[in-house]
Parts: sequence; structure tokens; C-alpha cells
Amino acid sequence: MVAYLYKDVTIPDGFLAGPSAELVTMEFVDFAASSIPEHEGKTAVVMDNVLSEAECQQYMALAEEAALWAPALVNVGKGLESYIPKHRLSLRIVWDHQGMVALIFSRCLQVPELQKLLSRPPKLDATSKHGAVNPEHWELVGLNNRMRVLKYIKGEYFEGDEDGTLYASFYSIHVYMNDSTTESPPPEGGCVGGATGFYSEDEKRSFDIQAVTGRALIFQQRGLRHSGEVVKEGTLCTAISALDEEYVIHGPNGQDDSQRPATHWDWARLKIFRFSMADYYNA
Repeated sequence: MVAYLYKDVTIPDGFLAGPSAELVTMEFVDFAASSIPEHEGKTAVVMDNVLSEAECQQYMALAEEAALWAPALVNVGKGLESYIPKHRLSLRIVWDHQGMVALIFSRCLQVPELQKLLSRPPKLDATSKHGAVNPEHWELVGLNNRMRVLKYIKGEYFEGDEDGTLYASFYSIHVYMNDSTTESPPPEGGCVGGATGFYSEDEKRSFDIQAVTGRALIFQQRGLRHSGEVVKEGTLCTAISALDEEYVIHGPNGQDDSQRPATHWDWARLKIFRFSMADYYNA
């Protein structure tokens, strides 16, 4: 199993406490009106003003205090990772800190509709309504305590895949620490290129989400192949995690019935879910 080394870092009092300085907004990605309309109905939302520029800078300083930058590795299964630059070329800090991720997630939850949205498994394909499991059996817990902080410089990229996870999770979250643009010159402290791209089923078309300082992009892990486009100038920094769900057995009247013995069908459904998610998490 891979072990990550990082030191305890004291989060300054008041950091990310309270609401954002500016109103946090949430907008659905309209795949139907995009260059990849076959993904209509799949879930991706863009949230702006989750963090301020100063908060992004302080977050990066704390992450760099917690651990050293190292080449980003790719999970190859059975708890092993490998350096595969043709798939992912960047630097990475892996930092587990439940308090920090809770603060970030609390900012996202300033939009009341978010928790309701993310508590239901997403649409996986053209025929499914809510995914491969009964949505009443899953409740949103919060962000996974592991954040992967990524730094891309000129020529670096993430080739692309569908996210998977060993945890019970349907959604990924990217929090951008600086700005990206499509044309030179890069914005101050930002980059040209580096957008998060979603791909068509034939992988010939894409739809890009540009990085904006303090922006969060939340999207379903399965059914949406994505990439980090090549950085052409400057530097892009982003923090990535997953949203965890908890398996809950509901009674016939909607009550939490988790204490009753699970039926064979309950466990079969849970096994199907765990098998259907990937055996690795390439964030």
C-alpha cells in the first residue's frame, strides 16, 4: 500500500470561517447546448467565489508547509502507484486533513441546493435515471479527507479518464487556485491552457471549463471522461478530492432503518455499486 508523508499543520484561526466574501454561485453545465450534447442529463456544476484569491494563496502555502512537491503518480491497482508521464505529467502534494476539507465543503454548502443534488446518484447513461443503485440508500457525508494538490507548468497535462474511487463516492471536486485562459498572455499568476476538458463518447470533441481563482467544479465520476489540457504558459494549481456518500438503509416510511439486518438484496446492491466504481482513483 502507498503511504504518503506529510506533517501536521496548524490551520490559522478564522481561516475559511464564515461565509465567502462574495456570494457563492452555482451553475449547471448545460451539456445539451454544448459541443458534447450526448452527455445531456449528466451532472456537472460550476461554483464561483468558493474561495477568495487571498484564501487560495494561503491554502497553497499551508499545503506546501505540510508536504513536499513530488511527481504525480498514477494508481495502478492493489495499493500501488507508478510514474506514467504519458498519462499524467505534473507535481503533486497529497495531504490528508479532515478539518481543512470540511472548511472548503462548508463554503460549497452555502448554496442550499447543492447537498440535495449531490445526495442522489447521478445519471450514468442514456437509459439510467439515477445510476446503478437505489438513490434512497445513499446520503452525502462530505468531502473525503484526502486532497491532492496539483501543480502544472508549461508542457504538463493530465491525459484523461473517468474518476473512480475506493471510497463510496459518486462525485469529484476540483478547486482552482488561479486563473487560466485560452490565449496569451496568461493572467497574472495564472496560465494559458490547463482547462478541464470533458470529452464526447468518441473522444473527438470536448467542452472546456476554464480555471478561475476560487472556483469549484463538481462533476459525476462515471460517464464523464475528463482531462487537464496542456499548460502552454505559466502555472496552474488545483486541489482535487471526492465527495463521500454513506450507505443508509431506509424503512418503508422513509425512516433511517440502518440498525435492522441488511437483506440479501441490500448487500447485493452494495456489491454491484462497489464493483461498478473503478478499482482506483486517478485524481
